[in-house]
Amino acid sequence: MIKPIKKRVFNRFYLSVFFHIFLNFTRVLSKRTGMKERLYTLLISLCFIAFSSSAQIPSYVPTNGLVGWWPFNGNANDESGNGNNGNVNGATLTTDRFGVANKAYSFDGMNNPSPNAYRVPTSAELDEERLSWSSNNSAGAFASPLKFPMAGLRNYSSGQITYVGTDGAYWSSSSLYLGVNSFGSSINSAARASGISVRCIKN
Repeated sequence: MIKPIKKRVFNRFYLSVFFHIFLNFTRVLSKRTGMKERLYTLLISLCFIAFSSSAQIPSYVPTNGLVGWWPFNGNANDESGNGNNGNVNGATLTTDRFGVANKAYSFDGMNNPSPNAYRVPTSAELDEERLSWSSNNSAGAFASPLKFPMAGLRNYSSGQITYVGTDGAYWSSSSLYLGVNSFGSSINSAARASGISVRCIKN
């Protein structure tokens, strides 16, 4: 599983100040040594390294209340600027749905990203859960002891997060998931690349 850890957020203000100081330093030094081309090449390289290491959050990711954004750029770093980087345990980098290497994580075959002593419920357990609700819809889902929110889902093709606030989708331990909205709930199938929530239950 991927456990969030706290890390200091690098303040871009100080980065900007550093580059202004460095730029002025190179101007003075280049006049004295005649190494203008080399110094500016170094400056451009530093700028590229610093800013390329901080990924831009795509427009489809909601930023209001955003805790972290993990694009899996060869690691489990949070690139939202909030510093909630992850430690990877029991998962290995693999090729994503577009065939790009090191852009996804493969778990150990147990199909269980849950913490110790917890697991992903089966489709039968999710079906039994939804049938116990006071109403077979999003209101009943949130009124249940598990309080399922309508978190939406990430489209497996476009990567966009959709249906936030209106629909909920929760993986079972198979390729089936529990789908919920204001009209009802049911157990459905979905592409395994779909970004669907997981509600872990205690063993």
